[in-house]
Amino acid sequence: MAGRDDLDWLYGRDDAPDPSRPFGEDAAPSGAPSTPERGRAASDFGQPAPPPVAPGASRSTGAADGARRDQPATAVFIPRGRAEPDPRRTPPGTPSRAPYASPADPYASPADPWREPPSAPAPPPRSAMRRRPDPAALPGAVGPGEPGGTGPRLPRGGRPGPGGRAPRRRRVVRWTVGVIAVLLVYMLAFPAWAWFGSARVEATSTGQRPGRQPGITLLMTGSDSRVGLTASQTHAYGGGAENSARTDTIMLLHIPLVGAPALVSIPRDSYVAIPGHGKNKINAAYAFGGPQLLAQTIEQDTGVRIDGYVGLGFDGFVSIIDSLGGIRMCLDAPMSDKDAHVDLPAGCQTLTGAQALGYVRMRKADPLGDIGRIQRQRAMVGATVHKAVSPLTVINPVRWIGLNNAVRGAISRGTDTGPLDAMALLYGAAVVGSGGGHTFSVPAANTSYRTPAGDAVLWDDAKAKVVFRALQTGNTTGLGQFDKKN
Repeated sequence: MAGRDDLDWLYGRDDAPDPSRPFGEDAAPSGAPSTPERGRAASDFGQPAPPPVAPGASRSTGAADGARRDQPATAVFIPRGRAEPDPRRTPPGTPSRAPYASPADPYASPADPWREPPSAPAPPPRSAMRRRPDPAALPGAVGPGEPGGTGPRLPRGGRPGPGGRAPRRRRVVRWTVGVIAVLLVYMLAFPAWAWFGSARVEATSTGQRPGRQPGITLLMTGSDSRVGLTASQTHAYGGGAENSARTDTIMLLHIPLVGAPALVSIPRDSYVAIPGHGKNKINAAYAFGGPQLLAQTIEQDTGVRIDGYVGLGFDGFVSIIDSLGGIRMCLDAPMSDKDAHVDLPAGCQTLTGAQALGYVRMRKADPLGDIGRIQRQRAMVGATVHKAVSPLTVINPVRWIGLNNAVRGAISRGTDTGPLDAMALLYGAAVVGSGGGHTFSVPAANTSYRTPAGDAVLWDDAKAKVVFRALQTGNTTGLGQFDKKN
Protein backbone atom coordinates (compact mmCIF):
# COMPACT_ATOMS: atom_id res chain seq x y z
CA MET A 1 0.00 0.00 0.00
CA ALA A 2 1.27 3.45 -0.86
CA GLY A 3 2.89 5.39 1.95
CA ARG A 4 0.82 8.05 3.69
CA ASP A 5 3.61 10.64 3.45
CA ASP A 6 3.53 10.59 -0.39
CA LEU A 7 0.93 13.34 -0.28
CA ASP A 8 3.44 15.83 1.06
CA TRP A 9 3.56 17.63 -2.26
CA LEU A 10 -0.17 18.31 -1.99
CA TYR A 11 0.20 20.06 1.38
CA GLY A 12 3.30 21.99 0.40
CA ARG A 13 5.87 19.92 2.27
CA ASP A 14 9.13 19.92 0.30
CA ASP A 15 11.09 17.28 2.13
CA ALA A 16 12.61 14.73 -0.27
CA PRO A 17 11.52 11.12 -0.37
CA ASP A 18 13.17 8.89 2.20
CA PRO A 19 16.09 7.19 0.33
CA SER A 20 16.14 4.39 2.89
CA ARG A 21 12.76 3.16 1.77
CA PRO A 22 13.04 0.63 -1.05
CA PHE A 23 11.05 1.25 -4.12
CA GLY A 24 7.77 -0.57 -4.12
CA GLU A 25 7.57 -0.85 -0.32
CA ASP A 26 4.14 0.65 -0.49
CA ALA A 27 3.13 -1.50 -3.37
CA ALA A 28 -0.04 -3.44 -3.27
CA PRO A 29 0.07 -6.76 -1.52
CA SER A 30 0.74 -9.93 -3.45
CA GLY A 31 -2.13 -11.17 -5.46
CA ALA A 32 -3.64 -7.72 -5.79
CA PRO A 33 -3.64 -5.98 -9.17
CA SER A 34 -0.80 -3.60 -9.65
CA THR A 35 -2.28 -0.14 -9.73
CA PRO A 36 -0.73 3.23 -9.19
CA GLU A 37 -1.12 4.77 -5.76
CA ARG A 38 -4.16 6.88 -5.33
CA GLY A 39 -3.55 10.61 -5.45
CA ARG A 40 -0.18 10.40 -7.37
CA ALA A 41 0.73 9.79 -11.02
CA ALA A 42 2.75 6.68 -11.90
CA SER A 43 5.42 8.79 -13.60
CA ASP A 44 6.13 10.61 -10.32
CA PHE A 45 7.69 7.59 -8.63
CA GLY A 46 11.35 8.18 -8.04
CA GLN A 47 11.13 11.81 -9.15
CA PRO A 48 10.87 14.97 -7.08
CA ALA A 49 7.36 16.19 -6.64
CA PRO A 50 6.47 19.19 -8.79
CA PRO A 51 5.30 22.30 -7.04
CA PRO A 52 1.56 22.73 -6.68
CA VAL A 53 -0.19 24.80 -9.31
CA ALA A 54 -3.37 26.76 -9.25
CA PRO A 55 -6.50 24.98 -10.42
CA GLY A 56 -7.00 25.25 -14.17
CA ALA A 57 -3.34 26.24 -14.88
CA SER A 58 -0.91 24.09 -16.88
CA ARG A 59 1.48 22.17 -14.71
CA SER A 60 4.56 22.50 -17.01
CA THR A 61 5.66 22.88 -20.65
CA GLY A 62 8.63 21.72 -22.63
CA ALA A 63 10.59 18.49 -22.72
CA ALA A 64 9.45 17.34 -19.41
CA ASP A 65 5.91 17.77 -20.54
CA GLY A 66 6.57 15.83 -23.67
CA ALA A 67 8.23 13.06 -21.80
CA ARG A 68 5.20 12.75 -19.65
CA ARG A 69 2.90 12.56 -22.62
CA ASP A 70 4.70 9.36 -23.75
CA GLN A 71 3.81 7.69 -20.49
CA PRO A 72 0.43 6.04 -20.01
CA ALA A 73 -2.27 8.44 -18.99
CA THR A 74 -3.14 8.10 -15.35
CA ALA A 75 -5.97 9.74 -13.51
CA VAL A 76 -4.83 11.98 -10.70
CA PHE A 77 -6.95 11.80 -7.54
CA ILE A 78 -6.55 14.65 -5.15
CA PRO A 79 -8.14 13.85 -1.79
CA ARG A 80 -10.01 16.69 -0.24
CA GLY A 81 -10.32 15.22 3.24
CA ARG A 82 -7.73 14.99 5.96
CA ALA A 83 -4.76 12.72 5.39
CA GLU A 84 -4.26 10.02 7.92
CA PRO A 85 -1.09 10.54 9.96
CA ASP A 86 1.83 8.22 9.56
CA PRO A 87 2.12 6.14 12.68
CA ARG A 88 5.91 6.10 12.27
CA ARG A 89 5.96 9.91 12.53
CA THR A 90 3.45 10.24 15.31
CA PRO A 91 5.08 11.04 18.67
CA PRO A 92 4.46 8.45 21.37
CA GLY A 93 1.47 9.19 23.60
CA THR A 94 -0.38 11.22 20.94
CA PRO A 95 -4.05 10.16 20.83
CA SER A 96 -4.89 8.67 17.46
CA ARG A 97 -7.59 10.16 15.31
CA ALA A 98 -10.62 8.24 14.25
CA PRO A 99 -9.75 6.14 11.19
CA TYR A 100 -12.91 7.16 9.45
CA ALA A 101 -14.56 10.51 9.14
CA SER A 102 -18.03 11.12 10.41
CA PRO A 103 -20.70 9.91 7.96
CA ALA A 104 -22.28 13.34 8.21
CA ASP A 105 -19.13 14.94 6.72
CA PRO A 106 -19.77 15.59 2.99
CA TYR A 107 -16.03 15.69 2.30
CA ALA A 108 -15.17 12.42 3.98
CA SER A 109 -12.72 10.19 2.11
CA PRO A 110 -13.98 6.85 0.84
CA ALA A 111 -13.30 3.77 2.85
CA ASP A 112 -10.00 2.00 2.39
CA PRO A 113 -10.71 -1.23 0.51
CA TRP A 114 -7.68 -2.92 2.13
CA ARG A 115 -8.65 -2.12 5.70
CA GLU A 116 -10.90 -4.43 7.62
CA PRO A 117 -14.07 -2.71 8.80
CA PRO A 118 -14.22 -2.33 12.56
CA SER A 119 -16.40 -4.79 14.35
CA ALA A 120 -19.60 -3.44 15.94
CA PRO A 121 -19.46 -3.22 19.75
CA ALA A 122 -21.33 -5.96 21.55
CA PRO A 123 -24.55 -4.84 23.23
CA PRO A 124 -24.31 -4.55 27.03
CA PRO A 125 -25.92 -7.33 29.09
CA ARG A 126 -29.46 -6.79 30.33
CA SER A 127 -28.28 -6.63 33.93
CA ALA A 128 -25.92 -3.77 33.08
CA MET A 129 -28.65 -1.93 31.23
CA ARG A 130 -30.92 -2.07 34.27
CA ARG A 131 -28.25 -1.21 36.79
CA ARG A 132 -28.15 2.47 37.72
CA PRO A 133 -24.71 4.06 37.32
CA ASP A 134 -22.73 4.81 40.43
CA PRO A 135 -23.02 8.60 41.02
CA ALA A 136 -19.52 8.66 42.46
CA ALA A 137 -18.12 7.24 39.19
CA LEU A 138 -19.66 9.94 37.01
CA PRO A 139 -17.32 12.57 35.49
CA GLY A 140 -16.71 15.41 37.90
CA ALA A 141 -17.79 13.49 40.99
CA VAL A 142 -15.25 14.33 43.66
CA GLY A 143 -16.78 12.15 46.31
CA PRO A 144 -19.95 11.66 48.30
CA GLY A 145 -20.72 14.78 50.25
CA GLU A 146 -17.37 16.46 49.41
CA PRO A 147 -17.34 20.18 48.51
CA GLY A 148 -17.42 20.76 44.78
CA GLY A 149 -18.36 17.20 43.93
CA THR A 150 -21.36 16.11 41.92
CA GLY A 151 -21.93 12.95 43.90
CA PRO A 152 -24.90 12.56 46.24
CA ARG A 153 -24.83 14.92 49.19
CA LEU A 154 -25.09 13.15 52.52
CA PRO A 155 -26.93 14.63 55.53
CA ARG A 156 -24.77 16.61 57.89
CA GLY A 157 -23.20 14.44 60.50
CA GLY A 158 -24.23 11.24 58.70
CA ARG A 159 -22.15 8.42 57.31
CA PRO A 160 -22.41 6.87 53.84
CA GLY A 161 -24.07 3.54 53.38
CA PRO A 162 -27.42 2.15 54.53
CA GLY A 163 -25.95 1.00 57.82
CA GLY A 164 -24.69 4.42 58.91
CA ARG A 165 -25.86 6.06 62.12
CA ALA A 166 -28.60 8.70 62.10
CA PRO A 167 -27.48 12.30 61.73
CA ARG A 168 -26.28 13.87 64.92
CA ARG A 169 -28.84 16.64 64.96
CA ARG A 170 -31.68 14.21 64.39
CA ARG A 171 -30.49 12.01 67.24
CA VAL A 172 -30.30 15.01 69.56
CA VAL A 173 -33.87 15.97 68.66
CA ARG A 174 -35.09 12.44 69.27
CA TRP A 175 -33.38 12.26 72.65
CA THR A 176 -34.75 15.67 73.65
CA VAL A 177 -38.30 14.77 72.67
CA GLY A 178 -38.01 11.44 74.46
CA VAL A 179 -36.73 13.01 77.68
CA ILE A 180 -39.48 15.64 77.63
CA ALA A 181 -42.13 12.97 77.05
CA VAL A 182 -40.84 10.88 79.96
CA LEU A 183 -40.76 13.92 82.25
CA LEU A 184 -44.30 14.89 81.29
CA VAL A 185 -45.57 11.39 82.00
CA TYR A 186 -43.66 11.34 85.28
CA MET A 187 -44.95 14.76 86.33
CA LEU A 188 -48.58 14.27 85.25
CA ALA A 189 -49.25 10.57 85.65
CA PHE A 190 -48.82 10.44 89.44
CA PRO A 191 -50.94 13.55 90.17
CA ALA A 192 -53.65 12.18 87.87
CA TRP A 193 -53.49 8.85 89.68
CA ALA A 194 -53.81 10.63 93.04
CA TRP A 195 -56.63 12.89 91.87
CA PHE A 196 -58.83 10.22 90.30
CA GLY A 197 -58.18 7.87 93.20
CA SER A 198 -59.32 10.33 95.88
CA ALA A 199 -62.71 10.15 97.59
CA ARG A 200 -65.67 11.87 95.97
CA VAL A 201 -68.42 13.67 97.88
CA GLU A 202 -71.54 15.52 96.87
CA ALA A 203 -70.68 19.20 97.09
CA THR A 204 -72.87 20.77 94.40
CA SER A 205 -75.18 23.44 95.73
CA THR A 206 -78.90 22.84 95.46
CA GLY A 207 -81.69 25.34 95.02
CA GLN A 208 -81.34 28.67 93.28
CA ARG A 209 -77.75 29.11 92.08
CA PRO A 210 -75.92 32.07 90.51
CA GLY A 211 -75.37 31.86 86.77
CA ARG A 212 -72.09 31.03 85.07
CA GLN A 213 -69.36 33.54 85.92
CA PRO A 214 -65.94 34.34 84.40
CA GLY A 215 -62.99 32.59 85.99
CA ILE A 216 -62.95 29.59 88.34
CA THR A 217 -63.83 29.66 92.03
CA LEU A 218 -62.96 26.65 94.20
CA LEU A 219 -64.15 26.02 97.76
CA MET A 220 -61.48 24.55 100.06
CA THR A 221 -62.19 23.32 103.58
CA GLY A 222 -60.28 21.83 106.46
CA SER A 223 -62.38 19.67 108.79
CA ASP A 224 -61.76 18.90 112.48
CA SER A 225 -63.50 15.54 112.29
CA ARG A 226 -61.86 12.61 114.10
CA VAL A 227 -63.49 10.00 111.90
CA GLY A 228 -60.89 7.40 110.91
CA LEU A 229 -58.26 8.54 113.44
CA THR A 230 -56.62 6.11 115.84
CA ALA A 231 -56.53 6.74 119.58
CA SER A 232 -52.93 7.95 119.43
CA GLN A 233 -53.74 10.27 116.53
CA THR A 234 -56.75 11.68 118.36
CA HIS A 235 -54.60 12.41 121.40
CA ALA A 236 -51.87 14.00 119.27
CA TYR A 237 -54.12 16.07 117.04
CA GLY A 238 -57.02 16.95 119.33
CA GLY A 239 -60.18 17.89 117.49
CA GLY A 240 -63.88 17.84 118.00
CA ALA A 241 -66.23 15.03 118.82
CA GLU A 242 -65.88 11.83 116.86
CA ASN A 243 -69.29 12.19 115.23
CA SER A 244 -68.97 15.92 114.58
CA ALA A 245 -67.49 17.63 111.55
CA ARG A 246 -66.97 21.36 111.78
CA THR A 247 -64.67 23.28 109.51
CA ASP A 248 -61.67 25.06 110.95
CA THR A 249 -60.76 26.38 107.50
CA ILE A 250 -62.99 27.85 104.77
CA MET A 251 -61.30 29.43 101.75
CA LEU A 252 -62.24 30.55 98.26
CA LEU A 253 -59.48 30.24 95.64
CA HIS A 254 -60.37 32.33 92.60
CA ILE A 255 -58.52 32.16 89.27
CA PRO A 256 -59.75 35.22 87.30
CA LEU A 257 -59.72 36.13 83.66
CA VAL A 258 -58.14 39.49 84.51
CA GLY A 259 -55.72 39.98 87.38
CA ALA A 260 -53.88 37.67 89.75
CA PRO A 261 -55.35 34.68 91.62
CA ALA A 262 -56.95 35.48 94.97
CA LEU A 263 -57.12 33.33 98.10
CA VAL A 264 -59.96 34.69 100.25
CA SER A 265 -60.51 33.29 103.74
CA ILE A 266 -63.99 33.22 105.23
CA PRO A 267 -63.85 33.35 109.03
CA ARG A 268 -65.42 30.20 110.40
CA ASP A 269 -67.38 32.29 112.94
CA SER A 270 -68.95 34.51 110.26
CA TYR A 271 -72.55 35.15 111.16
CA VAL A 272 -74.64 34.33 108.08
CA ALA A 273 -78.00 32.89 107.05
CA ILE A 274 -77.92 29.11 106.52
CA PRO A 275 -80.66 27.78 104.16
CA GLY A 276 -83.23 25.90 106.27
CA HIS A 277 -81.49 26.65 109.58
CA GLY A 278 -81.76 30.38 110.10
CA LYS A 279 -78.76 32.50 111.12
CA ASN A 280 -75.73 30.87 112.63
CA LYS A 281 -71.97 30.65 112.35
CA ILE A 282 -70.99 29.59 108.86
CA ASN A 283 -69.07 26.52 109.99
CA ALA A 284 -72.35 25.14 111.37
CA ALA A 285 -73.54 24.71 107.77
CA TYR A 286 -70.88 22.04 107.28
CA ALA A 287 -72.07 20.26 110.43
CA PHE A 288 -75.71 20.44 109.32
CA GLY A 289 -75.38 19.35 105.69
CA GLY A 290 -71.74 18.75 104.83
CA PRO A 291 -69.96 20.43 101.92
CA GLN A 292 -73.15 20.60 99.86
CA LEU A 293 -74.99 22.84 102.35
CA LEU A 294 -71.84 24.87 102.94
CA ALA A 295 -71.52 25.57 99.20
CA GLN A 296 -75.19 26.54 99.04
CA THR A 297 -74.77 28.90 102.02
CA ILE A 298 -71.76 30.64 100.44
CA GLU A 299 -73.47 31.05 97.08
CA GLN A 300 -76.56 32.50 98.75
CA ASP A 301 -74.69 34.96 101.00
CA THR A 302 -71.98 36.09 98.54
CA GLY A 303 -73.50 35.68 95.07
CA VAL A 304 -70.32 33.86 93.95
CA ARG A 305 -70.82 30.59 92.08
CA ILE A 306 -68.80 27.64 93.41
CA ASP A 307 -67.23 25.65 90.54
CA GLY A 308 -65.46 22.93 92.54
CA TYR A 309 -64.75 21.59 96.00
CA VAL A 310 -61.69 20.12 97.75
CA GLY A 311 -61.73 19.00 101.39
CA LEU A 312 -58.92 17.99 103.72
CA GLY A 313 -59.03 16.26 107.10
CA PHE A 314 -56.66 16.18 110.05
CA ASP A 315 -54.85 12.99 109.13
CA GLY A 316 -54.58 13.97 105.47
CA PHE A 317 -53.00 17.31 106.31
CA VAL A 318 -50.40 15.68 108.56
CA SER A 319 -49.49 13.01 106.00
CA ILE A 320 -49.01 15.60 103.23
CA ILE A 321 -46.68 17.72 105.38
CA ASP A 322 -44.66 14.68 106.43
CA SER A 323 -44.35 13.45 102.82
CA LEU A 324 -42.70 16.78 101.97
CA GLY A 325 -40.21 16.44 104.79
CA GLY A 326 -41.84 19.21 106.81
CA ILE A 327 -42.56 22.88 106.13
CA ARG A 328 -40.25 25.68 107.18
CA MET A 329 -42.07 28.53 108.96
CA CYS A 330 -40.87 31.58 110.86
CA LEU A 331 -42.53 32.53 114.17
CA ASP A 332 -42.31 36.06 115.51
CA ALA A 333 -43.04 34.86 119.05
CA PRO A 334 -43.21 31.56 120.94
CA MET A 335 -46.42 29.60 120.41
CA SER A 336 -48.03 27.42 123.06
CA ASP A 337 -51.60 26.12 123.12
CA LYS A 338 -52.71 22.98 124.98
CA ASP A 339 -55.98 22.70 123.06
CA ALA A 340 -54.12 22.78 119.74
CA HIS A 341 -51.36 20.51 121.09
CA VAL A 342 -48.62 22.89 119.99
CA ASP A 343 -45.54 24.27 121.75
CA LEU A 344 -43.08 26.02 119.45
CA PRO A 345 -40.23 28.47 120.10
CA ALA A 346 -39.79 31.73 118.20
CA GLY A 347 -37.71 31.85 115.03
CA CYS A 348 -37.54 29.97 111.73
CA GLN A 349 -37.89 26.20 111.96
CA THR A 350 -39.10 23.17 110.03
CA LEU A 351 -42.45 21.91 111.32
CA THR A 352 -43.50 18.29 111.20
CA GLY A 353 -47.00 17.29 110.20
CA ALA A 354 -48.33 17.29 113.78
CA GLN A 355 -46.63 20.61 114.59
CA ALA A 356 -47.97 22.19 111.40
CA LEU A 357 -51.49 21.08 112.32
CA GLY A 358 -51.24 22.74 115.74
CA TYR A 359 -49.77 25.84 114.08
CA VAL A 360 -52.82 26.33 111.84
CA ARG A 361 -55.37 25.40 114.56
CA MET A 362 -54.20 27.56 117.45
CA ARG A 363 -56.60 30.39 118.28
CA LYS A 364 -56.88 31.00 122.03
CA ALA A 365 -53.21 31.91 122.52
CA ASP A 366 -53.22 34.28 119.54
CA PRO A 367 -53.99 37.94 120.37
CA LEU A 368 -55.85 38.27 117.04
CA GLY A 369 -57.97 35.20 117.73
CA ASP A 370 -59.63 33.78 114.64
CA ILE A 371 -58.12 36.47 112.37
CA GLY A 372 -54.60 35.44 113.39
CA ARG A 373 -55.41 31.79 112.79
CA ILE A 374 -56.73 32.58 109.30
CA GLN A 375 -53.51 34.40 108.45
CA ARG A 376 -51.42 31.39 109.53
CA GLN A 377 -53.63 29.05 107.54
CA ARG A 378 -53.12 31.02 104.34
CA ALA A 379 -49.37 31.14 104.97
CA MET A 380 -49.28 27.37 105.50
CA VAL A 381 -51.30 26.64 102.36
CA GLY A 382 -49.02 28.82 100.25
CA ALA A 383 -45.81 27.32 101.69
CA THR A 384 -47.08 23.76 101.27
CA VAL A 385 -48.09 24.15 97.63
CA HIS A 386 -44.90 26.07 96.84
CA LYS A 387 -42.77 23.21 98.17
CA ALA A 388 -44.96 20.54 96.56
CA VAL A 389 -44.40 21.91 93.05
CA SER A 390 -40.75 22.87 93.52
CA PRO A 391 -38.15 21.14 91.28
CA LEU A 392 -36.46 19.57 94.33
CA THR A 393 -39.70 17.74 95.10
CA VAL A 394 -40.55 16.77 91.53
CA ILE A 395 -37.13 15.36 90.59
CA ASN A 396 -36.98 13.28 93.78
CA PRO A 397 -38.91 10.10 92.91
CA VAL A 398 -39.30 8.98 96.52
CA ARG A 399 -40.68 12.31 97.66
CA TRP A 400 -42.80 12.88 94.53
CA ILE A 401 -44.46 9.45 94.67
CA GLY A 402 -44.90 9.69 98.45
CA LEU A 403 -46.55 13.11 98.13
CA ASN A 404 -49.04 11.92 95.53
CA ASN A 405 -49.80 8.83 97.56
CA ALA A 406 -50.53 11.03 100.59
CA VAL A 407 -52.75 13.35 98.55
CA ARG A 408 -54.68 10.38 97.19
CA GLY A 409 -55.76 9.34 100.67
CA ALA A 410 -55.99 12.82 102.19
CA ILE A 411 -58.35 14.85 100.04
CA SER A 412 -61.98 14.54 99.04
CA ARG A 413 -63.33 16.23 95.94
CA GLY A 414 -66.74 17.17 94.65
CA THR A 415 -68.47 14.97 92.13
CA ASP A 416 -68.45 17.82 89.62
CA THR A 417 -64.82 18.80 90.29
CA GLY A 418 -62.70 17.68 87.35
CA PRO A 419 -59.05 17.70 86.24
CA LEU A 420 -59.32 21.28 84.97
CA ASP A 421 -60.32 22.40 88.47
CA ALA A 422 -57.37 20.46 89.92
CA MET A 423 -54.96 22.24 87.57
CA ALA A 424 -56.52 25.59 88.49
CA LEU A 425 -56.08 24.72 92.16
CA LEU A 426 -52.38 23.95 91.76
CA TYR A 427 -51.76 27.02 89.64
CA GLY A 428 -53.61 29.44 91.91
CA ALA A 429 -52.13 28.07 95.12
CA ALA A 430 -48.61 28.11 93.65
CA VAL A 431 -48.96 31.74 92.56
CA VAL A 432 -50.35 32.79 95.92
CA GLY A 433 -47.70 30.79 97.78
CA SER A 434 -44.92 32.55 95.88
CA GLY A 435 -46.33 35.98 96.77
CA GLY A 436 -47.77 36.78 93.36
CA GLY A 437 -51.49 36.77 94.21
CA HIS A 438 -53.96 38.34 96.62
CA THR A 439 -54.44 36.86 100.11
CA PHE A 440 -56.84 38.30 102.67
CA SER A 441 -60.01 37.59 104.65
CA VAL A 442 -63.49 38.87 104.03
CA PRO A 443 -63.45 42.39 105.57
CA ALA A 444 -65.09 42.38 109.00
CA ALA A 445 -66.88 45.20 110.81
CA ASN A 446 -66.98 43.41 114.19
CA THR A 447 -65.01 40.32 115.25
CA SER A 448 -66.84 39.95 118.60
CA TYR A 449 -70.41 40.36 117.53
CA ARG A 450 -72.68 38.81 120.19
CA THR A 451 -75.24 36.36 118.85
CA PRO A 452 -77.38 33.52 120.27
CA ALA A 453 -74.66 31.19 118.90
CA GLY A 454 -71.93 33.07 120.78
CA ASP A 455 -69.39 35.64 119.69
CA ALA A 456 -69.29 35.83 115.91
CA VAL A 457 -67.73 37.83 113.09
CA LEU A 458 -69.89 40.41 111.34
CA TRP A 459 -68.86 41.30 107.82
CA ASP A 460 -68.32 44.84 106.57
CA ASP A 461 -71.08 44.89 103.97
CA ALA A 462 -69.63 47.70 101.81
CA LYS A 463 -66.14 46.21 101.58
CA ALA A 464 -67.39 42.65 101.36
CA LYS A 465 -69.47 43.59 98.31
CA VAL A 466 -66.33 44.91 96.56
CA VAL A 467 -64.58 41.59 97.17
CA PHE A 468 -67.50 39.45 96.05
CA ARG A 469 -68.12 41.64 93.02
CA ALA A 470 -64.53 41.07 91.87
CA LEU A 471 -65.00 37.30 92.14
CA GLN A 472 -68.30 37.46 90.27
CA THR A 473 -66.82 39.38 87.33
CA GLY A 474 -63.48 37.53 87.16
CA ASN A 475 -61.47 40.75 87.60
CA THR A 476 -59.22 40.97 90.68
CA THR A 477 -57.23 44.07 89.76
CA GLY A 478 -58.92 46.10 92.51
CA LEU A 479 -58.29 43.67 95.38
CA GLY A 480 -54.82 44.91 96.23
CA GLN A 481 -56.28 47.25 98.86
CA PHE A 482 -57.21 44.25 101.03
CA ASP A 483 -53.94 42.33 100.77
CA LYS A 484 -52.59 41.01 104.10
CA LYS A 485 -54.60 43.51 106.12
CA ASN A 486 -56.73 40.84 107.70
